[in-house]
Amino acid sequence: MAWMAAPTVAVLFTLGCSREDISVYRVPKETNQVVAARPEAGHMAGGMGGPHSAAASKPEIRWTQLPAGWKARELAVGSMRAASFTAESSDGQQVEVAVTPFVGVTGIEAGSLNMWRGELGLPEASGAEAESGGQKVPVGAEEGSLYEFGGSKQGQKSRIVGAIVKRPGVTWFFKMSGSDAPVVEQKAAFGKFLRSVSFVEGSGAMMAAASAANKIPAPADTGGPAKPKWDAPAHWQLQPGKTMVVASYAISSEGGKAEIAISSFPGDVGGLSANIARWRGQIGLKSASEADVSKLASPLDVNGTSATLVDMVNDATGTRLTAVILPHAGMSWFFKMTGPDAVVTKEKAAFIKFVQSVKFPTNA
Repeated sequence: MAWMAAPTVAVLFTLGCSREDISVYRVPKETNQVVAARPEAGHMAGGMGGPHSAAASKPEIRWTQLPAGWKARELAVGSMRAASFTAESSDGQQVEVAVTPFVGVTGIEAGSLNMWRGELGLPEASGAEAESGGQKVPVGAEEGSLYEFGGSKQGQKSRIVGAIVKRPGVTWFFKMSGSDAPVVEQKAAFGKFLRSVSFVEGSGAMMAAASAANKIPAPADTGGPAKPKWDAPAHWQLQPGKTMVVASYAISSEGGKAEIAISSFPGDVGGLSANIARWRGQIGLKSASEADVSKLASPLDVNGTSATLVDMVNDATGTRLTAVILPHAGMSWFFKMTGPDAVVTKEKAAFIKFVQSVKFPTNA
């Protein structure tokens, strides 16, 4: 596994803080409103009160150093992000920076890193290997882990630089992504921003309310209320629980063994293109162009919900991956079948019927 080391930390995180204005960005309560990403010094974006207001029910961040040229973006209704920015490079290309807190979720670091790797067409790494590629860096007063990946996205040389900070009850993800050269150019600014960050996460009761609002699913063995029910074919063999996987099955036949994995994450996990890029990397394929993405995906109805069916094959290895992305209550549910082409093709109809049997509890 070829891991790309991050640049010297002393260079990346040198601060020449030219202003001490404190900006705060709040994730709103479930009010279906768009928060304008135009934070003003000492005030909450959207005019929602001070940083310790009793109305605060979700994590927020402050920063004292918004790099020159960075612009805050409006968050879409229901967005899981705490903040989002664009930064323009010297040649006019834009880099995206996203800050996302996951409340009440643990053990998602390796899976998230593999998602980042997948976006760039890189193969998955084991949990330990994924996390071992980080370097310790300061994120405000906290210690975070910095990761850097270079690869290809939609046929272009691309890069992701990200930091992960684990705090009680919340895991924070800071992700900068874009074309290779602009991201490299913005690394020093990204470091300054990380150094200037502070966290406002509210009381324990507030955090519990935020976790419930986010509808983070319980692990498979707890029988949590957010977990849906489904009808699996009798010849599918239920497998032991795995990290980041709600449930999994194995299918054994003369043609080999296929695996079905069900997982869920907040938000859209980067969108359709990013998920397809991740899956293509898992079966040894290069990233697809936007035109190719549209050919790989098709709509699928799941009990009145519009889902997306994805099907791809690596002819060189004889491996096929068929997956369904099912949105529900602010989460993306992933149903993925991977294995020998012949086995997956034979099981495709049963797999689709399985996904279409999915039913969520009325309170989830």
